[in-house]
Amino acid sequence: ALTEMVFEILPAAEQSRVVGVSEFSPLPSGKHLPIVSSATHLDLDRLILQKPELVLVSNQGVIFQRLKSVEPRLASLGARVQVFSHLRLQDIAKTYESLGRLLGQEAKGKELAQQFVSGLKSIEGRARGMGRFFFQIDAEPLMAVGSAPVGDQSDFLTELLSQIGFDNVFKDLKQPYAVIAQESV
Repeated sequence: ALTEMVFEILPAAEQSRVVGVSEFSPLPSGKHLPIVSSATHLDLDRLILQKPELVLVSNQGVIFQRLKSVEPRLASLGARVQVFSHLRLQDIAKTYESLGRLLGQEAKGKELAQQFVSGLKSIEGRARGMGRFFFQIDAEPLMAVGSAPVGDQSDFLTELLSQIGFDNVFKDLKQPYAVIAQESV
């Protein structure tokens, strides 16, 4: 999501500032960039070869832990690690604003944050009464969206689908994404 947000914020003439991405990052048509990580693996050597000034990472998962452990090394090479939280829907709007400031495009970041918030308001309650949902993340192993409480709120996917009006079948799982048995579906 961070890669997609960066490309939304940066004007086309500045998009060459992006020197590497994670494995499933959506890129603008015709762009090809080195893959420096996946959901579970950081290729530190490939990352260092790209000579980044700024490394963006979400505060969840294996890559976050790995980057935090090598942050001093990256800093010694002139790269700063910037961490973002995406536990709640409101965090996404804040991320647009933060990225806008970081990239020297503050007005664009604010504009996209406002569009995101307006979009959320426009879908509120549209599926009320349509029932419960099962949100599958992966098939092997079978993985579903659960719920990761933040105070009395859950992770952004459960929060989003709830705002639309659906009820998560696996909302009682106390983690954002869980491997489940097919029979439990």
